[in-house]
Amino acid sequence: MKLTGAEILCQTLERLGVTDLFGYPGGAILPVYDALGKSKLHHVLVRHEQGATHMADGYARASGGVGVAMAFAGETRTWPGGTPVKLIIRAPGAHEREVVLRLLRLSEDEYARYWTTQAYRGEGTEPVAVFSNGMQKEAVLAIPGAIAVMDARDLKPGLKVMKIEGKLPGEEGYPLH
Repeated sequence: MKLTGAEILCQTLERLGVTDLFGYPGGAILPVYDALGKSKLHHVLVRHEQGATHMADGYARASGGVGVAMAFAGETRTWPGGTPVKLIIRAPGAHEREVVLRLLRLSEDEYARYWTTQAYRGEGTEPVAVFSNGMQKEAVLAIPGAIAVMDARDLKPGLKVMKIEGKLPGEEGYPLH
C-alpha cells in the first residue's frame, strides 16, 4: 500500500509514542490534518502557532512525554499551478460567515483587524463579501481559485468539496453544522 507523506508522519509519531499534539492548521499542512483524522493521535487546536509551542512544552514538562507542536510555513496564497486562492465569504450576520469565523477562531473584530493588517502590509487582499448563497455559488464558479464555506445542500456541479478533519459533509463526525 502506498502512503502519503502526511500518513507516514502520523504513523511515525504514533510509533514514537506520541499521543497528543498541538497545532494550528493552514493551507500548506492540510494533508496532515486529513491524515490525523485517520490516526490515533489526539490533536488540540490552538489559536496561534506560539500557543502550540507553549502548550507542547508544558505538556512535555508535566507528562514526561514528547510535546509536539505543528505549524505551517506561512499561508498558502496559491493553488498548485499558481492560481491565487480567493476567499468568498458571506456578509456579516450570515450563518456561513459565522462558520468561517469559528473555523478561524476569530471574532468579527479580529477578522477585520487581520485583513486590515494584511492589506496594509501588502500581503493579501480582503476576501470578497457577498450577500446571498446564490451570489456565493456564482462567485466560486466564476472566479478562478475561489473557495467558500457553503451549505452542502447548495453545492452545484463543478464545485469541489474539501474535507475538514478528514470528513466530508454528511459523514459521521463532520465538525460543521
